[in-house]
Amino acid sequence: EVGGRAVYLQIAGTLDNSIFQGNLIMDKSLFAKVWNEIAGSEIILFRVKEQDAAATGRLIEQALNEYGVRITTTAQRLQAFNSVTDTYLTIFLTLGGLGLLLGIVSFIIVVRKDLTSRREDILLYRSLGFTDTKISRLLIAENRLVPLYAIIVGVLGSVAEVSGGLQSVSMWIWLLSVVSAIVLVLSVILFIRQSVRTCLQQN
Repeated sequence: EVGGRAVYLQIAGTLDNSIFQGNLIMDKSLFAKVWNEIAGSEIILFRVKEQDAAATGRLIEQALNEYGVRITTTAQRLQAFNSVTDTYLTIFLTLGGLGLLLGIVSFIIVVRKDLTSRREDILLYRSLGFTDTKISRLLIAENRLVPLYAIIVGVLGSVAEVSGGLQSVSMWIWLLSVVSAIVLVLSVILFIRQSVRTCLQQN
């Protein structure tokens, strides 16, 4: 609302990763027609060669020092925008790492507790003629379902969350993700096998 009357602006498009983030770009004559009480400009863009940017910036700041002019390069402005995004990404990665660590610890505790509580069942299986190989396969099949389902659900949820930006993901990140998932699955299976083998040896 400007001067007691409603003004409607239609956004025609957006600029990704631009120095104009957080700003609206509109025609100067239209801006003056709507906000005619605002005179002058608060931001002025200069197009100079990269090698002359520092010297030109110092010259302008010295010439307009009494007006409080501050010169910022486009690279510095983009870096300031990206630093906010990087901070959020760091926080989310840290929280994700803590969640993964807690999940691994919880998984180890659950598997150990489950195998400990199955000692009587193991003795019963042996008395019924089951070999240790068959008992081992049975226990491994029981304990690997939950972590494998958890990994599948986590991967599908992550893909669904970032599905809008999948096209911008490089091939190396895809390769790293696939290798990490394979390593995680193999680690889970090896841990369960080792835990079952240890449990059978103790019984």
